[in-house]
Amino acid sequence: MERVAYSVLKQTNAFANRMNLLSADGDDATTATDNESSIQSTQLDNIIQSASSPKLLYGSYALGGLLGGGVAGFLFQGKPFAGAIMLTPIMLMVGKMELSLEEYKSERLQQLLDENNAKK
Repeated sequence: MERVAYSVLKQTNAFANRMNLLSADGDDATTATDNESSIQSTQLDNIIQSASSPKLLYGSYALGGLLGGGVAGFLFQGKPFAGAIMLTPIMLMVGKMELSLEEYKSERLQQLLDENNAKK
């Protein structure tokens, strides 16, 4: 999901930069465009970091559990609420596992970097 959001935001920024190039004139245009692109890339990084928040992750998994469970429950039992109630907690557990793995990955990476710096 983050990759999709990142690519959409990146394409939007690229389009905005092209529009700025067309509307600006002279040498000031390149300087202004460089400054605007650096500001936009900083804003893009902030948006991506906020998009990876745990609340958003849990929310997206809960929504997926509700919608997916509703569809599955409707198709197989004719009871969409039963499927949604069954799959939502499962999806929330998947979200918890993803957050735990990301935390472990960052801790392990930090350990490896610390070991590498200690050897030097």
